[in-house]
Amino acid sequence: MAGMIEYCDFNIQPSVVDKNDESILRPDLIIKMPSGKQIIIDAKVPLDSYLDAVSQKDLLIQKEKLKEHSLAIKKHINELGKKEYWNQFNNTPELVVMFLTGERVFSAAL
Repeated sequence: MAGMIEYCDFNIQPSVVDKNDESILRPDLIIKMPSGKQIIIDAKVPLDSYLDAVSQKDLLIQKEKLKEHSLAIKKHINELGKKEYWNQFNNTPELVVMFLTGERVFSAAL
């Protein structure tokens, strides 16, 4: 819908061997910029606690589940940074875009 063409403007789930520990890294998407640079996107996000929270009728349990959700998102952000995708892919800025499935998921984490 964005007018981007696979393998021309982006690659889906490319794999690379981590230079640090030989593990396999697989971001969800790499967007190719016209300048030759690349932006890494990771769409894997922990949602279990969030989904548990929105299904709760008890507000105390819901609040606890939202705290767990917030901590899970924070942990995921830290784990993404440790992957150092910028060291694994050429012409990549020192950042990773973490895609969340909706504004409510982000707001709940905040």
